[in-house]
Amino acid sequence: MSTYTRSVLFCGLVGIIGCSGASQVAPVEGVVNLDGKPVAGALVIFEPDGEAPVQSTGVTDEFGQFRLRSNDGRLGAVVGTHRVVVRGASSFAVATDKEADEVTPVADTSATAIPSDYLRIDRTPLRQEVTATANSVSIELSSGTLPAQSPVSE
Repeated sequence: MSTYTRSVLFCGLVGIIGCSGASQVAPVEGVVNLDGKPVAGALVIFEPDGEAPVQSTGVTDEFGQFRLRSNDGRLGAVVGTHRVVVRGASSFAVATDKEADEVTPVADTSATAIPSDYLRIDRTPLRQEVTATANSVSIELSSGTLPAQSPVSE
């Protein structure tokens, strides 16, 4: 086999395997409950530990169910361990048209108030492991007092 042929094959393999440096993303869907009841209209944020710059978010429906999409547009979250934040509808904006980039602020009309422990990435006690296969997660929040958490350094 000639050097040229080997080079072409090598480049083809690199192209198939990928050399873009993009982190592996796997599908993630789940449900958010507060004191055992579904949380509607909450923003769910998965922030990967380490140096992966790809954050993933999703919004819960009326049954508390969500699907994540990474900030680079891929469905799912980066494989690895994540800190998880859940924010109520009054603290973010929801897209009014899934095909459009426009967002409209939404008032929190629900009686669900997310406890402050779950709102900040540096204080959240929630951790979730994302595996290379499809992931189904259950995020259980409590309105009771949580154990003291040390802030996580960025």
